[in-house]
Formats: sequence, structure tokens, C-alpha cells
Amino acid sequence: MTAPQLDELTALKTATDGRYEIDREIGRGGMGIVYRARDLALDRVVAIKVLPSELAAQRELRERFLREAQTAALLAHPNVVPIHLVEAGAGAVFFVMSYIDGETLTARVRRVGALPPLDVARVIKEVSWALGYAHSRGVIHRDIKADNILVERATARTYVTDFGIARRADRAGITGHGLVLGTAQFMSPEQAAGEELDGRSDIYALGIVAYFALTGRLPFDAPTVQATLAMQLTRAPTPLTDLRAELPTRLTQIIERCLAKNRDARFSSAEELAEALDSVAAPVAEMAPVLRNWIRVAEQWQIVIWILGINSLVLVAIVPRQVVTIAVWFLAGMLWLTVDLVARTRFLQRSGFTHDDVVAAIWIEREMRLRELRAVFSDTSLAQRRKAVWRWAGLAVAGLAGTVIAGLVSSNVPRVPRFVMTFVGFASIGAFAFGLVMALASNRDLQRTNTLFHTAVWRRWFGRLFFKIVARRSDR
Repeated sequence: MTAPQLDELTALKTATDGRYEIDREIGRGGMGIVYRARDLALDRVVAIKVLPSELAAQRELRERFLREAQTAALLAHPNVVPIHLVEAGAGAVFFVMSYIDGETLTARVRRVGALPPLDVARVIKEVSWALGYAHSRGVIHRDIKADNILVERATARTYVTDFGIARRADRAGITGHGLVLGTAQFMSPEQAAGEELDGRSDIYALGIVAYFALTGRLPFDAPTVQATLAMQLTRAPTPLTDLRAELPTRLTQIIERCLAKNRDARFSSAEELAEALDSVAAPVAEMAPVLRNWIRVAEQWQIVIWILGINSLVLVAIVPRQVVTIAVWFLAGMLWLTVDLVARTRFLQRSGFTHDDVVAAIWIEREMRLRELRAVFSDTSLAQRRKAVWRWAGLAVAGLAGTVIAGLVSSNVPRVPRFVMTFVGFASIGAFAFGLVMALASNRDLQRTNTLFHTAVWRRWFGRLFFKIVARRSDR
């Protein structure tokens, strides 16, 4: 720690002595250093943001820092970080806020990469709620970016922070006329041009946040601030579908509208944006029953096709002379299942649902399934999971061995009645298939892989092609 930092920390400890116990530094930005601390009176963890002494000496920056706290303190909203105390003494200028145990959206994207569409839709929707509340009270944030959005670890709730350059409608700005404040990569065209702003500027910035969270890259970024601002004013972003083709169409349309250069073409308010996201960020309970049923049938279709295919290959290896019979058996089973799936797909289309609706529903189903897996398997010890997997895998191996033995005996020991070997063979195949399915169901990683594969099949080219073919057949 350098001497100035040491002096700053010492000054903060002196100013908060007997009230707060400073723990450690947890963040640093252009307008302050954030420390984790404990409120001794209420015995709770808080965050304290302190203005560095060299900045506190500048009247304009000092007022801007205090304005952040005062503005945020006016916004009592579940998605805005609450402010508890503001203090500007001779020793230190700081404010105390709730400690959010989580990470910024930037940190999350850097840690895990591009985020799932439903998670992004939920984050943007919650930020929209906070912005709608702020805008209704005359507060424009003016610096919405991924660094200023926090995601709580335990609840996944989203919080908006850092109102350092927010503007209240009932107060004149502290900065000089024409001075542009904000972050160039997230700045609206009108903000880059130094024009008067309204809530639609925050909506544009939120669109860039969504773009970044979905792709892991910024739509506008250049080596200099001036070049980046020029891009904001003149260039259209690379279409989201060019970077991530499987995204729900409705979500990409919403983000593209947020990123319109003309503010009149954007959503008129943050509340309108939040309402638009209802169709994408809806909980699984709101999924249409016909969509939920189709997803279940499609998954069963894939699973049974896999089982039929594996069993057919085993039978061909054991009884190669019966390859034609086995192939007919496999194709008949596949045809029967496919006819049922086609009938359900036609019913889905007659009900007004398209492949885009299925994609959106699949994203909901996928995220809920992955959360279920995390919840269920986290309650089971690793040793128990391994025992279950090995138990069912043993049954599958025994069934496979029984199938091979039955085939060999049937071919080489003619004295054994054929019906006995047939019964043993089919029982062994059943044991093999059942053991294989249960082994897969007992392993979280395998279930997760199956979920990702199943949803990917129907979201991508196969699903689109299947729906097109069924739609054409229905039109005849």
C-alpha cells in the first residue's frame, strides 16, 4: 500500500472510529475507493465509499461525490443500493451504503463469458425497474454500464449503483455547459453530442449493457474516446444474430430498439422496456402448457431414438444375419415416434406458436432445468452420487453381457430352446437400456450435457428445418 493510500485509510478509520470497523478494500474507481466494513452499532456488514484526498480538495469533484450519495439516498427501491450515511468532515469525505455480496456484471462476463439470454433478460428487466423509478423522480443516471450493475450472489438480485454524474431535473448541473461526462463505450448519441438528456439515454446505455452481456464484447470500442464517441454517433452495431445465432428473436429485437440512434425510435420509458421483456424473462410457470408439453415430447423423442439406436447396434453386432430385421424394427419405432411428434408440432403451429416461441420456451426450460440440477445434486454427497452411478452402470454392463451371451448361446448351442434365449436376450437388452438411462439420470454432469444437447438440437438448424417441413406439409 502506498503512502497516500495509507494516509487515506488512516483518515477514514479516524473519522469512523467507534462507529465502523474497516475490513478491507473491495473496489476502486475514478471517483472513490470502496471498503468493506462492519457497522458496530447494528452489527452488520456495510460498504464505505471514500473520496481520495486529492479529489476531495477540488470543490467540483467533492460536490459531485456528495451528490451521488444524496441522489441515491432519495431512491428507495429494491434494485438500487441503499445509502445509510453521508459525511463530509475535515478528515474524510465518504458515504456508507449496503454491502452487496456479489460481483459486477463486468466481472461476471469476464469470469464465465457470454451469459444465458434469460439471465440477461432478467438483469436488464430489474435495472429497467430501477431506472423507471429514478426517472419518475426526475433522476437520469447518465452512466449506466456493466461496472455499475451488481448481481448479488445469494439471490441473483440486480442492483444499480454509482449515481456520481446523475442529474436531477430540479437542480442545475454542476459541470460546465457542453462538458460530456460518462463512459464513452456506453454513451448514447445525444449524450456524446452534448445535448440535453432524458430517460431514453439510459435506455440506450442499457441496450449496450445487454449487448455486452450476451456477446462478451462491446458494440462500440476504439483506441481513443473521440473515436468511440464518433462510432456512437454514426455506426450501427454488428447484429447480435451474427455473433450468437441462437438468441431468441424477441430479445434481439428489444435490444436493437434500445440501440436506435434516434431516441424517438427507442422505448419511450424504462417501464415500457421492462414490460417488453416480460415475454422473454417470464418465469417457467408462465410458459404456455402446449409449449411445455411439446418440449417434453421432443425430449422423449430424442431419448428413445438414442436407446433404439444403441440397442439396434448391439443386436447387429450379436446377430449380424438379422441386420435387415433389426433395421426394420429400428425404423418402425423411429417412424412411430416421429409421427406423434409431427402431430404435436402441427397442433402447436395451429395454436399460433412458431419456432421462435419454442426457442424462447426452451431457454426458460433449460435455465430452470440447470437450476434444478444444481439444487438437487448439491444436497447429495459426491460419494452417494458415485455409488448410484456405478450401481446403474453395473446393471447396464450386466445387461450388455447377458445380450452377448444369449446371442452366442443361441448361435452355437442348438439344444437350448430358442424361446428361452429370445426371452433372455430381450430381458438383457431391457436391463442394459434401463441401467444406462438410470446411470445418466444419476450423474449431474451427464444430465447437464443431455439438457444442453437436447435444447441445442431444437434451437438450431435441425429445429428450424423440422418446423419448416411440418409447416409445408400442413399447408398442403
